[in-house]
Amino acid sequence: MEILRSVMHVLCLINCPMSMDKLIIGLHRQWKIQITVSRLRKLLVEDYPGFVEVNCNGEMTMCTVLLNVKLCTVKFCSEGGSCGDIHMCRYYISGECSKKSCKFPHEFNSEHNFPIIKRVFLDRVKKEDLLSRMREKFARKLDLCEFYDTEKTCKDKDGCQYLHFCRFHMQGNCKYGEDCKFNHDILGENCEVVLDKFDIDTEQDPESILCEVRSRLDIEVTESDEDECTASTDETQHAHLKKKGSGRGKLDVCRFYNKGATSCKDKHQCKYLHFCRFHMQGNCKYGEDCKFNHDILGENCEVVLDKFGIDTEQDPESILCEVRSRLDIEVTESDEDEYTATTQHAHVQKKAAGRKTLDICVFYNKMACNADQCQYLHFCRFHMEGKCKYGEDCKLNHDIMGENCEDVLDKGGIDTDQDPESVLYDVRNQLDIEVAESEEDECTASSDETRKSEICSYFIRGHCYSGKFCDKIHHSLPYMWQFAEGSSNKWTSFRQDEQVIIETEYCKPGKSSTNLKDCDRFVDKQNGRDTAKLKFDDMMIGDCRVRRLSTRESVFTTNSVPFTTNWIWYWKDDDNKWIPYTKKVSKIGSDDLEQCYQHFLAGKPEPTVEFKISKHHKYVIDFKEMKQTNQIHGKKRIVRRRPHQLVTSSDVEVYKKNWKSKMQRIKVKANPKIGIKDRMLKFPSTWNNCFSEVDKEFCLVEVGQDTEEYDSIAQELEDIPKKDLKVQRIHNFELWEDFYKKRTQMRAELEDRDMKEIVIWFSTGEREVTTICQQNFDISSHPKTPPISFKKSASRCMSESQHSSTDIQQLFRVRMLVKEVGTTYDNKIAKCDYSRDQLYPEYLITIRT
Repeated sequence: MEILRSVMHVLCLINCPMSMDKLIIGLHRQWKIQITVSRLRKLLVEDYPGFVEVNCNGEMTMCTVLLNVKLCTVKFCSEGGSCGDIHMCRYYISGECSKKSCKFPHEFNSEHNFPIIKRVFLDRVKKEDLLSRMREKFARKLDLCEFYDTEKTCKDKDGCQYLHFCRFHMQGNCKYGEDCKFNHDILGENCEVVLDKFDIDTEQDPESILCEVRSRLDIEVTESDEDECTASTDETQHAHLKKKGSGRGKLDVCRFYNKGATSCKDKHQCKYLHFCRFHMQGNCKYGEDCKFNHDILGENCEVVLDKFGIDTEQDPESILCEVRSRLDIEVTESDEDEYTATTQHAHVQKKAAGRKTLDICVFYNKMACNADQCQYLHFCRFHMEGKCKYGEDCKLNHDIMGENCEDVLDKGGIDTDQDPESVLYDVRNQLDIEVAESEEDECTASSDETRKSEICSYFIRGHCYSGKFCDKIHHSLPYMWQFAEGSSNKWTSFRQDEQVIIETEYCKPGKSSTNLKDCDRFVDKQNGRDTAKLKFDDMMIGDCRVRRLSTRESVFTTNSVPFTTNWIWYWKDDDNKWIPYTKKVSKIGSDDLEQCYQHFLAGKPEPTVEFKISKHHKYVIDFKEMKQTNQIHGKKRIVRRRPHQLVTSSDVEVYKKNWKSKMQRIKVKANPKIGIKDRMLKFPSTWNNCFSEVDKEFCLVEVGQDTEEYDSIAQELEDIPKKDLKVQRIHNFELWEDFYKKRTQMRAELEDRDMKEIVIWFSTGEREVTTICQQNFDISSHPKTPPISFKKSASRCMSESQHSSTDIQQLFRVRMLVKEVGTTYDNKIAKCDYSRDQLYPEYLITIRT
């Protein structure tokens, strides 16, 4: 332990990784410690893992210190000694605390902090070195001051560490323009000082600085078509710019006035509009008989509108339209009432408001919903559950795209471009509704559920384009615990709270079981027990069988596939510690064992795998017994396979947020109008029409028949007339990033040898098109993955297609990276022994036959 403290001291002296040779020299100079490379490696990797990261970089082994400490986020923590986080001033750590008598600690050797520092072997590190390392880890991010442009105002004034800048001008939607009382000068107020601290060059012109700040804050500018041509020359125009959040509206309707005509004490002096809120939204049911003001120039309205720069000389209809626009209210009118919408019940929705969860309107199903702008689905609840006894004669809506459903589904993030069956399937999944099927379909359904033994990763991330045709289970987490009674094949999921409890314990290799409370369904009620034990080794709870479904194993996929399951294999040593298999120690890693295990589950005849560390250490692992046997001495050890880490709902939400931000950054780089160059990632020059589709994972861009691009594709398809040929280019930023990086990697690895990029063809059915566009081809080496056969030519692909119909045929033109082209070329394509990042589906061709 003393050696480890000295190691941490030496590593913290410099701000970069240190080779193991230099570390040994540093230990001798600083602490007179002599240690061999093998002993030091054992200390850092096996004896005390997690404190120093050891990486092999070619012939050199690099060591990097890991600071296993966290800053307590509670302002005045009341846990005292039980809190395991450092209690220190965040601004002091970042070097920005200017207060002489700060309320928060500035010392590492305080009564609370020192035991924590000592526990992670950092107590020998000098204060300035430790402060420097923590400053790197907990560096403050550039952001706008959250108090500056609010009524509270910022108390720190020019000493504030955040930008004093108009939040809405930063987002490009400040309606006050030059009259705004908040700062619009990116070098004004305290901005120049703050920007300098974050290494932003303030010598640039203000527009360039503002562009760079927006990029740091993850704000994307999208210009309207009418301003596109003049965007580069007009520096003062207002580009349409959107950031996650809602806009500000100081102009508003008085909330007290609408509670009663005499409720507002300010009366005509009120700075808010005295106007009927429901008439403003277009749904006042009293019409002309309403006791509240319907005249946009009546009461105090004209005075208030003048203050906000609204031209009151216009006709009342235009004024009302402009006010609604300022308040972010959208009125969609019916055709028959188009010219009398102001006096009728128009369909209105408030953009910034909205329902948090998708659901069915309970009043509609009671024939009692009068709200045309209802934010819940007007759909038959019993048909949604699959048990409406009236069928086509039902008075309620059975069309998932009918009534108000399409609008509500769009807001709920459901893709309405799918066929109605797939839309209904997605809605049922989101509402967690199990469809009660008829007896004739019961057999089919049970066999289908039995076949689905894997969870869909893309559904967890947000959306699976396969819909109801997906061959995987749509579930919100990458694992699902289920039980079945006796020999029954009817599997029932544990409750949501039980799922997390079981998974938490299962991720610990030392746990062989866990107890579940309030489990009357598993125990004998007569004995008065309500706690049941779930045994992980036997996968039993009471008399019920248990299974754990999960996403695809990470060893069979690329890194871009979300929420894969990373399995770690452990063996139990003589001290009852669980040691993970690593190639450095065991000469066989968890990924190797997982591949062998999956082939065993798929029916491989030999349920064992052999490996050896030396002449006297030869082992065999039996997957049936889950034991490791020393073939020389015969000693057996228990083996376990557990997930690498626990994934919760909050982890899923964090991943979704980070993934969306990453996609936004990639799309910004791909947009030639923005002009950000990245030598590590380049996009095809033809990708210049897809940047409005910012919320979709991919888009299909039709190639014009009068272009050279179209002609080159048509030549490969020989004698097909242009009128029968449709070519669409596939823009999937995530798949292209994988493909481009794989191509760069292969070129670097092959050096002087050739790396070929060839074109292959694949025929598909209409159902699989969107799945391939989103997820690429599933060509993993997983034993349950069916083989895919690509064709060398389009004509051969069309002639041997099994998906051709009487009217259309669809082909994918695919780019493939290969290491060599020889006599086995056709065989390699048929077997397709490649990773999926070596493929990119470039074009979708539709042929009318």
